[in-house]
Amino acid sequence: MLKRSCFFFICIPFFLQAEPFVAKLEHAYSNTEFLFQNKTQRFTCKPYGVITLEDLYFSPLAKKGCKSAIREFYKKHPDLEYLFLDVLKTQQRYHIVFRKNRCIIYAQGENTYSELLLHRGLAQIKPFFQDTEFLYSFKNAQKNAQLQKRGLWEGTLSVECKSALYRP
Repeated sequence: MLKRSCFFFICIPFFLQAEPFVAKLEHAYSNTEFLFQNKTQRFTCKPYGVITLEDLYFSPLAKKGCKSAIREFYKKHPDLEYLFLDVLKTQQRYHIVFRKNRCIIYAQGENTYSELLLHRGLAQIKPFFQDTEFLYSFKNAQKNAQLQKRGLWEGTLSVECKSALYRP
């Protein structure tokens, strides 16, 4: 009897584990907003733990100088404005984890979409972000973009948008 009960308690967690949440990308609106479908449910997702250029552009805290700097940046780098077209493919399924009303989208293996945005300089880590699971990889990606002066970290973009970036 003891062997059966041990077997039951050891094996039950394996049977009860939930499958990874996988959803199909229906539509990508921008680098910031996506429409996914899982069976019969549709839902929108925004990248977890970051403030994107689009978030800044539409933020009430962003000044006119910041908005015009973002427009100029995208004129110089039109491929980055549509980065989501290169990274995420519609009708493809992605592993998604939900945290704090945002989505962790695993876009390239273990790399999240947020990391890719940070690496290209199209986002900054949110102020007061404390998720230890992602903080190290997010900081590495952001530091890489800063050192190579990509996106937010090139030219006047960071200077113009600094006040909006550091507001919680």
